[in-house]
Amino acid sequence: QSFVKTMTEELTTWKNAGDRLRSALSNDEFCLYAQEIKPVADGKGQTPLFELLLRLQEEEDGLMPPGAFIPIAEEYGMLPDLDRWVVKHILGWVSRKPARQSVIYSVNVAGPTLSSHGFAELVALELKRYRLPGSLLCFEIAEADAIADVPAASGFVQKLAALGCHTAIC
Repeated sequence: QSFVKTMTEELTTWKNAGDRLRSALSNDEFCLYAQEIKPVADGKGQTPLFELLLRLQEEEDGLMPPGAFIPIAEEYGMLPDLDRWVVKHILGWVSRKPARQSVIYSVNVAGPTLSSHGFAELVALELKRYRLPGSLLCFEIAEADAIADVPAASGFVQKLAALGCHTAIC
């Protein structure tokens, strides 16, 4: 906790990091970027794949990289909230242009999200809301998180597979 507090103060000058991140979530102060993952071999005929990158918009400091706020979000138990924010916003963005629907978007999910109640249901609701197929999403799970809680990881993968979503271990 001391490390996170020191990091928070050094990187952000925030006095209450938990409140600051909750405010950022409520006020949509995060930004998503899509970075294309290019195949090493000939990728003809393959669906384009983009990894989503999350940044926090800070007024004076520009964009804050995840290394500056993810440890803080972890400390305050907010990683599942960030993952939910990403799902809601990527699907809303994709729904606005049909051309965006011919791509797979890779979403990194945090270990706590694997056992987070209602995550798969939120994904199902958002897909239905925007009338989008689950095949647009690939949820990336860190190998260490999958090994740490095999039953949660397995249940997570099964629920999302039932929606047509892809999963990957990274």
